[in-house]
Amino acid sequence: LADDTADEDGDGDGADEGDGETDGAEDDELAPGAIVLLSDGETTVGMETADGAEVAANAGIPVFTIAFGTPTGTITDPLSGDIVSVAVQPEPLADVADVAGGAAYEAATESELSDAYERIRDSLGDTLGEEIEVVSEQTWKWAAGALTVLAAAWALSLWWLRGLV
Repeated sequence: LADDTADEDGDGDGADEGDGETDGAEDDELAPGAIVLLSDGETTVGMETADGAEVAANAGIPVFTIAFGTPTGTITDPLSGDIVSVAVQPEPLADVADVAGGAAYEAATESELSDAYERIRDSLGDTLGEEIEVVSEQTWKWAAGALTVLAAAWALSLWWLRGLV
């Protein structure tokens, strides 16, 4: 285990730089996946949104986007006290979903957000793997029923044969 988790390149990030090969499961053994991106549509850190969409598309991972916010959204900058516009930008997110084979949704309220998640879950239903069959144990119910019948038979036999005993 230590060899598998060692930081061989010594940069302290836990990842090894190299040829990109993995020691774990083969690509065809990996579970199917999807990305759900909840954003206001503005990229502030990291790679450009379009580049991320291309990476996901090349990996065969659908990206479902939810543009969360309102066109008139604002926040107060904690440092300056200025009011800053944070209007939702659904267009870049719709482009991501289109490129990566997912779907784009917009939500301005909690209920719309819940609806968007529900629609995403419904669209992923067949890709999430085998359905789990829930089995409830019934043995104890049959055993309790049998004991009840035996107790009733014993009580009735005592009552019926009370003159003979």
